[in-house]
Amino acid sequence: MRPQTNGMVERFNGRIEDVLQSHRVQSGEDLEQTLLRYAQLYKKQLPQSALKGRTPVALLKG
Repeated sequence: MRPQTNGMVERFNGRIEDVLQSHRVQSGEDLEQTLLRYAQLYKKQLPQSALKGRTPVALLKG
């Protein structure tokens, strides 16, 4: 893994941590749904500086 990739992973993990700290998880299913919703948001709606302001989905679509 390249150092740049590690930084991206660490930022993503930090964002997940923020989501979990702001959401009271009631069950394992609730945790799963929360993480799935965040993953969809991250892929489709949150522009990434490492991707020149594009979302991961936009990058894949070209």
